[in-house]
Parts: sequence; C-alpha cells; structure tokens
Amino acid sequence: MSTRIEGAAPPVILITAKAALAAGTACLCLTVTQESGNLWRYNLSEPKNSRLAYGKIIVPGHMAALRRAAEICADGYQPGSIERGLLDAFAQDSP
Repeated sequence: MSTRIEGAAPPVILITAKAALAAGTACLCLTVTQESGNLWRYNLSEPKNSRLAYGKIIVPGHMAALRRAAEICADGYQPGSIERGLLDAFAQDSP
C-alpha cells in the first residue's frame, strides 16, 4: 500500500507492506514501512501482542525488506516451532 501526502513539497509517498502468516495456532503479522530510500522499519505482531519484534533494516524494495525482516525475527523462536517455520519459509521464498 502506498499513500501520497498532499501539500508536501516535494510530494511524499509512504510505502507499507504487510505479510500475514498463519498455521495451526500461530498467527503473525509482519509489517515493513519505508522511511526513506532503502531504509525500512519492521514490526512483528500477533493478535494479543502488537510488538513481538521490531527494528530497522536497509534493503532495496518492499519484498526484500519483508524477507529480511522475517529472517531476523525467525531467530527469536526455537527451531522446530510453528512460528519459526512460518518465518523461515517466508524468508526463503524466492521472488
């Protein structure tokens, strides 16, 4: 999703991309928002916790940002967990 901010000089376009990941009892939402150029802010959330993980990364493009954020967030889960599997699978998905 992109939003154009009217009245800004020069015009400003904000880009936000979201990935919803779900399996079994796990339901995660990974969001990246472009701050400027290739700088992205990411946030991982679930229905009862709006900020499981967050940070900033530098990569070109929203899909690369989502995949890199998934890779980083996956490290916060035990290998073999549903959440780790969801994030690993998304991070390894080819463009």
